[in-house]
Amino acid sequence: MAQNLEKILRVLRSNPQGMCDDCLSLISGVMPRQTVNQICSVLCQKGKNDRSSRECPQCHKVKLVNVLQLQAESPPSEEPATLPATNVLSNYHHEMTQIIRRLQLQAESTLTFSEKSEMLQEQTNVLSNYHHEMTEIIRRLDASAPHHESLVAGVTRLRKEGVLPRKMADMMLTINAMRVEVVKDRSLLPMDEWTVAQLIWRVLDRWRRETWRKTNIA
Repeated sequence: MAQNLEKILRVLRSNPQGMCDDCLSLISGVMPRQTVNQICSVLCQKGKNDRSSRECPQCHKVKLVNVLQLQAESPPSEEPATLPATNVLSNYHHEMTQIIRRLQLQAESTLTFSEKSEMLQEQTNVLSNYHHEMTEIIRRLDASAPHHESLVAGVTRLRKEGVLPRKMADMMLTINAMRVEVVKDRSLLPMDEWTVAQLIWRVLDRWRRETWRKTNIA
């Protein structure tokens, strides 16, 4: 618990703008997400963490966001400077660095059966939601698409027609392949693949929001 607490504090000190439990779990490497929730709730009770509903600066979704109270928890001088929220490339560089650290930690730790079950359920829920969101993207891009058309078929068709950029189509197919492995085969994704899936979705979600804004799609 002490090691997880220090990981969480380190990330929050480096990101004073705060982040939600999901992003904090992803960047800190503390899994499952429920562990992050418990630690942040305790910090909130002690007055060291402000938890309030707002837009998360990392994933841009309205959730409970954790903001470390600096007067209660002074950051050490050697902590890295805050990454600008608008600097997308710097954010991804930071996250990829965290991936490498998590892979190193993964080799040293073994998940219990209970933790594996929790992670499998979490991956199932998140990937199923990604599938639903991607299906909605295809329907918005082509309102005349057959209702029975599968996601893979729709992505492939719109890519060939030039409606869906090849890079985005490939990302969608990658996430869908991971979903099949988790949801249908009941196989837990390794930590590195799970992290990559979430990063891929961030790219897709950003592209979706930018596309909707340019085309004025509500």
